Amino acid sequence: MAPPTFADLGKSAKDLFNKGYNHGFVKVDATTRAGENKEVEFKTAAAHNLGSGKLGGNLDVKYKIPAYG
Repeated sequence: MAPPTFADLGKSAKDLFNKGYNHGFVKVDATTRAGENKEVEFKTAAAHNLGSGKLGGNLDVKYKIPAYG
């Protein structure tokens, strides 16, 4: 296997800041579980465009019934 070229040495670090990240856009995802046996799960996601002021989001709730697995 050949060693990486000089241009590829910092590629991973540059991709961290340049790929998939947009200026003026905030995205948040969170998951949490509640209950004695963690039978309730909440998943939330939100996205906010700072330029236009638009905000969107969703909330998913799952309840696990022990009798049905």
